[in-house]
Amino acid sequence: MTIDRKKIIVLLVIFMVIGSSLKSAPLISEGEDSYYVDNGQFKLIISKTSGMITSAKLKESNIELVSDYGDYSIFFPEFAVQHREGTTEKWYCPASYGNLTSELIVNTDSIGILRCYWETGLINTKWDYKFTKEKPFFVVTIERTVKKANIYANAQQCVMYTPDMDDSYIVNYEGKLYPTMQNGISSGPTAWTSEHSMFSAMDEGLSTRYPAIVWHDRDGDITTGIIITYVSPNQRETISYHGGGRSTGHPGYGEGQINWFGKSDSESLLLKEGTIYSIEIYYYLDYGSVDRFDNFNKALLNETHYDSVQSENYFAASWGGRRCASLKYCWNFPQASNNFICSQQLFKHRAISIPGSQNGIRDSQVFNLSVKANSLGKIYDLTPIGAESVAHKYASNICDGDSMIGKMVWDVNGLESELSYKMYDDSDKLIVRGKILPPSATTKLKELYVELKFSPRVNLVNKLNFVAYDIICEDSVYDTIGITVYNFSGITSVLMTDSTLILYLVDNATDSIYSSNDLWEYTFCLFPHKGGKINNIADITSLHSMPINFYREYYKTLPTTGIIFNRDNEMGICPNTDIFVYDVSLNLNDTLIAQIKLYANPGLYPIKILNRKATVKKVAVNDSCLSENDWNYNSVTKVLEIIFNWNGLSTINIYSTETVGIEEENCEYSLVEDSPNPFTTAITIRYQVITPGRVTIKIYNALGQLIKIIDDCEKEAGFYICQWDGKNESEQEIENGVYFCQIKSQACNVSKKIVLLR
Repeated sequence: MTIDRKKIIVLLVIFMVIGSSLKSAPLISEGEDSYYVDNGQFKLIISKTSGMITSAKLKESNIELVSDYGDYSIFFPEFAVQHREGTTEKWYCPASYGNLTSELIVNTDSIGILRCYWETGLINTKWDYKFTKEKPFFVVTIERTVKKANIYANAQQCVMYTPDMDDSYIVNYEGKLYPTMQNGISSGPTAWTSEHSMFSAMDEGLSTRYPAIVWHDRDGDITTGIIITYVSPNQRETISYHGGGRSTGHPGYGEGQINWFGKSDSESLLLKEGTIYSIEIYYYLDYGSVDRFDNFNKALLNETHYDSVQSENYFAASWGGRRCASLKYCWNFPQASNNFICSQQLFKHRAISIPGSQNGIRDSQVFNLSVKANSLGKIYDLTPIGAESVAHKYASNICDGDSMIGKMVWDVNGLESELSYKMYDDSDKLIVRGKILPPSATTKLKELYVELKFSPRVNLVNKLNFVAYDIICEDSVYDTIGITVYNFSGITSVLMTDSTLILYLVDNATDSIYSSNDLWEYTFCLFPHKGGKINNIADITSLHSMPINFYREYYKTLPTTGIIFNRDNEMGICPNTDIFVYDVSLNLNDTLIAQIKLYANPGLYPIKILNRKATVKKVAVNDSCLSENDWNYNSVTKVLEIIFNWNGLSTINIYSTETVGIEEENCEYSLVEDSPNPFTTAITIRYQVITPGRVTIKIYNALGQLIKIIDDCEKEAGFYICQWDGKNESEQEIENGVYFCQIKSQACNVSKKIVLLR
């Protein structure tokens, strides 16, 4: 054998555990009423009736991770249908809405995909459970399609967990892991209901992790959690989430929520027929600390590359009167939402917020809006939110092609008050309109006004020539955010205080008598903005205009064989709910850069792969070389785009003429049986250096986290022996499990699995 003396050839000698020669069982087995999943890391039972997970347990653990919450279990999609007349809503289990069907798409000893269809005729949902052998997570991709235009509330994706969890955390608005519960005690009065726009920090380049909620059980040392890796472009600006601890008054479960269109429990919105929106979630189940989960999250996010993607605009305005058994969730107020402004948030009644800037406080993001009357020394709220005895008198929607209006009418103390919100499809503005009618008999009024009550976060109100008011507040991500109130009609005067902006329709010194012949109408516009303040009227853009929003679509790090994610961040893939990568092998020979095994839903579409290892010269799918018209490698961005008519299980081979790894003719392995593996106290590592050079020997855990550097120095030619005693860099004994020993030089990178079992 000829040896190239310019290269270092490293021979790693470790005894390998010989696996069974028998064919392994598939990951999913099917019973009469349920599917049974066993990936070697955890076991799940999934109901055929509801499509929900009814049991989840880690290997060698009897702790049930599914909450005691009926069919809802550990995961469920949710929505509710509203009643225009304001009647009390009935609570439903998901399966009660329609028919559920399911099918096994793929089921081998390495990968399993179970697809569930929830057909309701209202909002149909398709979700795929995706499992990989011996990984401490599974992936769920969800796609929802609005089949019938309607007023919907609880447009959520819910996560339910056993109440036995002691600690919980959420990745907050600033992209940091924030505790919401410690040892069963909430970390703050609003910790559980903290709501954040999930991707704000990422889109501003401030986060090193994906949005996530995580729970930890101290007795069992078990961590469970979710990581949100993708949402569709029509949701990126407005999807939010909250959660962490145990829900007050519900001892049987802990809950987290992912809220579509920035809405949640007490909020509803008109969704138009044909609207499609989707999400991808990683569900993590493993032993160990929350730090272990967080490191997994950081490794999953490939910070070395992202695509700049334009948000898909949507607009919606509607009545939103929700009446349910729990008064705190009742709502009677118009709704509005698009990529730029929302009319309210969770527990922030009447609030006007800005998508992408929710920061998890109960106060409104900028201000609350209400209409009030002062009569005979008493203040009446003409726009009750639902907890009052008076529900709305009338509600309607007006859809006129390029615009939508949500309108509600109330009768309070003899005054009929109408309030409407209007949005256009080509505008970032919200138009507020109102009408107030006295009763047929006479009524006495001293004051009639629209009140904009500032959030405690407001630190400046900038008056613009007495015809506009810019209400702004500091923001940790966007510097400042604000809403400009302008273009008044029907407003006789404006009073600004430290806490409110009052727009008067009637402002008398004493009560005056009005009859049914009197009518008050008013209009004004709201203009949201981020990153600064409006200094001049000319800074307010025209009604039929809006900025183009872009967001950062970060690539996911590809999962390599053995080590879950390669933390060198040299390989990544653009999120795509149509594909599921379950195995990646790197440097198989001198020209084969990577072999990627995945499932791809049938169809012709591109898959984008980040490759920083070497220049791509050839691409093959399922052993068939593609023509250069079917793929493109950008040498600047290092992204390979493959356009192919995918159809299920596929293998992508990526080739380069550049040398990568060990030359096959110069590489040989010999396996000996005198190095214990699994080992209890120490394992012996034997290797040979043929040509002098620098050699590093490192130990990694299954998450790809560095545990210890065994050696890192120049080596002369010869045979070497070293040992690892199962301790980390701090000389602390680490937990049992699977680890990887990597021996690396400039021309060689060899990794072998070792098992610590004390």
